[in-house]
Formats: sequence, structure tokens, C-alpha cells
Amino acid sequence: MTLPAGFKLANGMMMPAIGLGTFQADGDHSTVKDAVLYALSVGYRHFDTAFNYENEAFVGEAVRESGIPREEISITTKLSTSWHRPEDVKEALRRSLNTLGLSYVDYYLMHWPHCYVVRGPDRERLTENTPYGKKPKPVIDYQLSRDYVKVWRAMEALVDEGMAKAIAHQPLGGNPPPKSGPHPDIPGPMRDEKLKALAEKNHTSPAQVLLAWAKLSKLPQADLDALSVLKEKHDFIRFLDPTDYLGFDVFNEEADEPIADKPPWRKSE
Repeated sequence: MTLPAGFKLANGMMMPAIGLGTFQADGDHSTVKDAVLYALSVGYRHFDTAFNYENEAFVGEAVRESGIPREEISITTKLSTSWHRPEDVKEALRRSLNTLGLSYVDYYLMHWPHCYVVRGPDRERLTENTPYGKKPKPVIDYQLSRDYVKVWRAMEALVDEGMAKAIAHQPLGGNPPPKSGPHPDIPGPMRDEKLKALAEKNHTSPAQVLLAWAKLSKLPQADLDALSVLKEKHDFIRFLDPTDYLGFDVFNEEADEPIADKPPWRKSE
């Protein structure tokens, strides 16, 4: 099985099948520029950054200095959890575009479904001390975190204005309402009946089937065997678990978190 060069989205765009992520680069953020330039030189055409990664400027510099036409490169960036108020969404992308030095992004993602209580023109997060851990934790805006459909609608307007070609959200947990689905008339890949049937046959999820499919085309059999051993030993795990930081499981697939109106460390209130 050969991995295709790209995937056709519901709006007709072709998303490159392989991209380079820029989260938590080693050393100074400036190393991201060198990494992106090198990746471009060997054929990469899709790059993932985010407002919160603080490296959008270096990704943009690499794109501009590469000499490769902008339309041949796909850029993904993400809406910060501090900018979820619908009236803030456009300004958040405007700032990202200004930092990137680009007139548009190809994909704009809702980085996380939850959001924070903020203040000031730069949407500084409010924090609070808790009995858990030494670092203060952000104060969650519970109502807006549950009302992400409003955020999604504000993101849709960015496509209409040409600031982004496509929008998407990270896993929302639970069962997101249809209004935040990929397309009102076209089911997303996770809802494809053939994919769902294959997932049921293999006693796994559609997402894991897609990931396995992509990996199978690139990993040697020895690595696949090693992955199978890890799966049997640990089952499916997430290497990122922000539960202690947020106060709820944002990856909960049974409930649309946050359900509560306050974190567990405020039970006595």
C-alpha cells in the first residue's frame, strides 16, 4: 500500500499527506526556521505551527526565503485557548498572519475546545493557586468551553474573508453537534461507513485505523511488530494528559467536557 501525495478535503482542497510539526523544538525557537528550510529542500510542503508554539515567525521566514511559490506550501496554525470569545477570533488570526508574514493560512485549527478566563488586550490568562502542584493553574471559562459552536461559527467567517482556506478542530470529546461537523452534506472521514466497518472488524477506532494505514506505508515490519508488542503491554494511551492541569479530561469520549462548573480543587466553595 502506497501513501498518496495528499488527501482531498470536503471543500476540494488537497492536503499534503505528510507534514512537519514544529511543537517543542530543541533549543531556541530559531532552530525551527532551519528545520523548515531543510524540510522544504527535501520535499516537505506542509508545516504545522500555532500561536502558542511561539515560532510562527520562524516558519513564515523559512517559507518566504525558500523561493518556493506560496501556493505550493500548506501552512497550518491554531487558535489559542485565550482567544475563544467569538469577537476575538478574527483578531487572533490577524496576529498570527502578521507574525507569519503571510496573507492567509491554509488550515486554521481550534487548538483545544476549552478556553480560559482572560484579561487585557493581549488576552492574558488568569491563574489561581491550587493544592495540586507548585505552579498556578489557568482559570477555565466553563461556559464558553462548552459553547465551542459559537467559536466555530466565528472561524467559518475567516474562510469567507480569505484569511484561511479551511478550518478544523482538534478532538472535542463526546459527540460534537452537527453544526461543528466537517460539512453539512458530506460526512467526515471518521464517519465513513467503510472506515467504521473496518474499525469494528479490528476492534479499534476509525482514528486508529487511519493512523495505522499511514504508518504501514512507511515503517519496516520490525517496527510494526514492536508497536504491536507495545499495544499489548500498554493498550492505547495518550502521551499528553492535561487532566491535572485543567481539572477535567478533555479527551473524554463519553462526555462533552467540561461538565462541571468549577475545578475539583474548588469543591469546598
